[in-house]
Amino acid sequence: MLHPCILRVRHLAVRVAQNLEVIMKKLVLAAALAASATTATAGGMAPVVSPPVVVADAKGSSSGILLPLILLVLVAAAVAAD
Repeated sequence: MLHPCILRVRHLAVRVAQNLEVIMKKLVLAAALAASATTATAGGMAPVVSPPVVVADAKGSSSGILLPLILLVLVAAAVAAD
């Protein structure tokens, strides 16, 4: 029969080993979760690219004929002045 102090030390050593095993399992689990989290966000967030805005010039039907009419009025005024 072993001395009670030796039995007590042996019992404490077994408990420490069990606690160490639990701590190591938690550490391995935490490392696995951290590794999966870093690979999931390795590329970061993709930048938001908005489509280009196309603005069409609003031309009326008379805008193409306005300049020739002004030139015609100027030529007519020059001919009438002579």
